[in-house]
Amino acid sequence: MGTAAGFVAAAALAIIMQRFRRNATTPQGLSQHELGERRRLFLFCSDAKVLADLAIQRHMSDEHFLRQLRAQPCYEALSPYLSEAFTQKLSRAAENGEGKSKLAHACRDEIERLQHQFRPSSSNEQ
Repeated sequence: MGTAAGFVAAAALAIIMQRFRRNATTPQGLSQHELGERRRLFLFCSDAKVLADLAIQRHMSDEHFLRQLRAQPCYEALSPYLSEAFTQKLSRAAENGEGKSKLAHACRDEIERLQHQFRPSSSNEQ
């Protein structure tokens, strides 16, 4: 009888600890689906950031960088979250098609903003 009570107490404690652990790692107000989506977008941010870093290191032209960015799956997933100012820079770069510019630097800054927004452990304050 004492052993059975011990098992029940241990199981109850494990369930309570799991619930507290889940609440501690899940930002308030987010479902598991929403948290999974934020994690996916956070990973896409990492992909775009690596592409921007490579473009900066290789002194890639705006036109080439923009082509590379738009070819990545991360671009389609992140495009609804891009700021209006950055979207305008993208359209101007597509129209001009010249120079080794600041587009990759601007992209890196924009992606860092999005990474902060989608960080799975951050709270839902944005």
